[in-house]
Amino acid sequence: MHSPNTPLRVRRNSRNETALEVARRTGSVPNLMAAEMLDRASIDGSCSEDFLKLCGFTQGEILMYGPQARQLAERKANERIAA
Repeated sequence: MHSPNTPLRVRRNSRNETALEVARRTGSVPNLMAAEMLDRASIDGSCSEDFLKLCGFTQGEILMYGPQARQLAERKANERIAA
């Protein structure tokens, strides 16, 4: 069983799919990417493209979804600060 601290990219569901596999299947890659960006930024202060690649995102996914994921991450970060 995974703890809340288990990185999103390695968590698995009851179908033994990783979070990234589920995101690809359900069209929610930008949301997962944003969550990974926030998680990494909370540790290191930023999130690099290399880190996203280590998470399993392809170069194409980073190019396609990166801007949208960045906006989502910024919005969520601002919501956390305002709360």
